[in-house]
Amino acid sequence: MRITSLIDVDNTLIDNDAAKVEIDRRLDALLGEQGTADFWAAYEEVRTEREVVDIPRAMARYLGPTASLERRIALAALFMEFPFRSYIVPGARETIAFLKSRGPVAILSDGDPVFQATKVARAGLADLVDGHMLIYVHKEEHLPEIAAAFPADRYLLIDDKPNVIERFTVRKDEIGAPLETILVRQGKYAAAVPPGPWPGATYTVTALADVPNLFS
Repeated sequence: MRITSLIDVDNTLIDNDAAKVEIDRRLDALLGEQGTADFWAAYEEVRTEREVVDIPRAMARYLGPTASLERRIALAALFMEFPFRSYIVPGARETIAFLKSRGPVAILSDGDPVFQATKVARAGLADLVDGHMLIYVHKEEHLPEIAAAFPADRYLLIDDKPNVIERFTVRKDEIGAPLETILVRQGKYAAAVPPGPWPGATYTVTALADVPNLFS
């Protein structure tokens, strides 16, 4: 049986909440307190409008048309050169290795295709999954494409966001094979649902490192 595992990035493979704290510190050093507040306001505006994090658009919104080239380069470098490798969650490499022993593993992430792909590459995650990576604004809207790219007899979705798992579950017939889901209780989104096994997912784990124990 061919089992394809589809694994999220932010707060699933990378501790994005912790990374954001350090990004905020670096923004403050670069832009000052008010500049940082203005950047995050632009970030939230773009996220609300597009229903996804879009760093390039947030930067463009914050900078406006009159910002100097030097300022644009400095802000872009802060994000594009950020050391995301340092924020990989414990057990991520071992969990990916275990999943690969069962079948193909692909990173399946929401986000803008420029920054998110850079984040995955800089973290070294693309190499861990043999370059198998799909990034969409709303990934649950692309199940037929996912199935075409990674055909399988069964799929396993691993994510920290309950609402994403719910959207996949509603549309699971579009992927063309049985779909199991794992809620990883890491980060602010997973904390939004009550403690204990979450009925919206097939399995619930406290941390990504616990995933192999489900199948041993």
